[in-house]
Amino acid sequence: MKTLALHSGLDVRTLERRFSEQFHTTPKGWIMRERMSFAPPLLAEGLSNKQVAASLSYTCESNFCRDFKRYYGCAPQEFARMHSIPASVAF
Repeated sequence: MKTLALHSGLDVRTLERRFSEQFHTTPKGWIMRERMSFAPPLLAEGLSNKQVAASLSYTCESNFCRDFKRYYGCAPQEFARMHSIPASVAF
C-alpha cells in the first residue's frame, strides 16, 4: 500500500479509506478475493498446493492453505475432491 499511496500522492490511510468507499472492501480483502478466485482453476490444472501458493505470490504454502480454508471453508484438497478435481492433482 505504501508504494501505491506514494504513486497516487495520497497517504496510506486516505488511500485505504477511498479504496474502501469505492470497492466496499479493504485492500487486503480485495487482494484475498482475487487470489482465491485463481486458486481452484490452478488446482484443477493439477498444480500442487505449493505450486498454487507460489503462483499466487504466497511465500509459504501453509499461509495459502490457511487462507484458502478461511475463504472456502475447507482445505484445498477437500475442495478439489468436492468439486470433482481428481485428488491426485491436489497434493
